Amino acid sequence: MLTNEWWMNASDGEAAERCRAVARSLDLTFDRLAKRRYAGRTFRTAFFRDGDDSFALVPGGRFTLGFDVDAFRPSQEILESYAGSAEEYGLGNLREFLARQITPVRQVTLQPFLIEVSATSVDAETVEELAEQIAPYRLPTSDEWELACGAGARTLFRWGDDCPMDVYPVDRGDFDLHRIPNLYGLDIARNPYDTEVVADDAYRGGDGGSMICGGAGFFLGWLALASSYQLPEEMAEPFDEDLSLTFYRRLRVIEE
Repeated sequence: MLTNEWWMNASDGEAAERCRAVARSLDLTFDRLAKRRYAGRTFRTAFFRDGDDSFALVPGGRFTLGFDVDAFRPSQEILESYAGSAEEYGLGNLREFLARQITPVRQVTLQPFLIEVSATSVDAETVEELAEQIAPYRLPTSDEWELACGAGARTLFRWGDDCPMDVYPVDRGDFDLHRIPNLYGLDIARNPYDTEVVADDAYRGGDGGSMICGGAGFFLGWLALASSYQLPEEMAEPFDEDLSLTFYRRLRVIEE
């Protein structure tokens, strides 16, 4: 199996040979290997092409997903930002609030897969219709999406536990780790307005801009970009009713 452990220990030649075999099996083109550096970590990423569309490899294996809110050590600036939001909106304790927004820590076993580098606006009315349109690809599951976003990072965001407390993600500022491709080379969770639909009736990567539009404070404005953030059910109604408000990215599992 093309596991993360095998991938990390294989030579470039072995990795390229395996990628060419994967490309043949899926009728794709193996594009290149690339050394990625992101937020202090490095990874050898493989890219594939289907026509003009680019896909990145996510090796399989056993992974820890979710975020331990009890272990979170927020900065003083984050605490102050959240305190202001909590007082205005009656949100309660920070850790209890995060536990309602963030997926819990869990162990998952996932097969290796290729996932589309960039998301696309949905042009279907239902998830079932979308699934038919993108076959033989499919939507990622929530677990697959979360792994692809965080790329194994155990911090709140894929770059760490901190975020700017003087701008929102959509504002121009000195901080840019959310705008550049992640460790797997994916353009993902860049803008809270760009919510992505996934296979198990969930929405990841954004909140439709709800917190920013509502003026809920900088920390809450950034929270939707956390790798383990999942749009709460009570906020999903607009997207359930109008799927065109969302984005999606395609995935192919590598069967071995």
